[in-house]
Amino acid sequence: MRIWFLTLLGALALAGVFGWLHWRRTAQAAAIERLQVAQPLTVAVATIRPVSLATTTEYLGQTQAWREVAVTAATAGRVQAVLVPLHGTARAGQPLLNLDAAATRQSLAAAREALRKAQLDAGRQQQLVAAHNGTQNDLENSRLQVHNAAAQVAALTQQLREAAVRAPIDGTVSERLAEPGLFVQPGAPLFTLTDVRALRLVAQVPEAELAAWRVGRRVPVRFEAFPGVAFVGTVHYLGLKGGEGGRFPVEVRVENNHAAAPLRVGLTARLRLVTDSATRLLVPRVALAAGSAAGPGVVYVLRGGRVHRRTVRLGAAYGTRVAVQSGLAADEQVVVSGTEPLRDGLPVRVAAPLLSIAN
Repeated sequence: MRIWFLTLLGALALAGVFGWLHWRRTAQAAAIERLQVAQPLTVAVATIRPVSLATTTEYLGQTQAWREVAVTAATAGRVQAVLVPLHGTARAGQPLLNLDAAATRQSLAAAREALRKAQLDAGRQQQLVAAHNGTQNDLENSRLQVHNAAAQVAALTQQLREAAVRAPIDGTVSERLAEPGLFVQPGAPLFTLTDVRALRLVAQVPEAELAAWRVGRRVPVRFEAFPGVAFVGTVHYLGLKGGEGGRFPVEVRVENNHAAAPLRVGLTARLRLVTDSATRLLVPRVALAAGSAAGPGVVYVLRGGRVHRRTVRLGAAYGTRVAVQSGLAADEQVVVSGTEPLRDGLPVRVAAPLLSIAN
């Protein structure tokens, strides 16, 4: 009987202990819940505003000479003197080379004398015909001799003029093939003149972006050889025929007017062109509780002291920000810190002045 009583007493004591422990846990949970309600979660928020964005596309190009001319011999002869050195500059009309013209001068003198005599003969024949002592046929022959002699004088005069080879354009002698003593034939290459006062840049532009290019548009240009110097080019020509991949050649003229950054043929250049401009809503990446870019995402919007889970449609990324295509409106506030412990409808406290996402 005594053992049964002691057992009952021990069971009652254990039940009391377990009951006290359960009451204590319940009281602690209630206290924590009251504390959380009393002290809302602190977050930072940002106000979303429309942002004007310009999409800039970069194109690669390589410089070419604006004008380049191969200078050839117009007449045969031996090179007497080369007047311009390799890499020297020349103005249009300036003599570059002289051919030996001594024999041409002698021939020209003889042709002029023959012309003088033919003209005298033609004059005498004219007098004889007038006096009825000559025939019309002799007169026509004398006139033909005058014509032939005059043509010979003109040809030799032109040949003598062509003995001085002149520059057809302003430029730099980028190639010199002629040397004194060399005998050249008509059409033989002598020099290459390259005009680099302006250069041509050729960029391959996709057909979808071709509308942004128009003749006369000014385009910022930077050269890898001169990273600190800003150039400006002007669109000169749009190709009529596209190449592989639907790309069209676009020519841009760049003036070679920086003394400290002289441009040369073959330099690599980067052209930057604004191909799209629009107004978009941007959110910081840190505001995304889910998603990253170009797809669905989740943000928490602050309204009435509480946060509300919002599903949004994300667009392209712009550095640390992402465009929102739908799901948010201008001037709404999104949480940008402490998004992990948030849940829909949770009361929060804003810790800092509101950020404005507008630039």
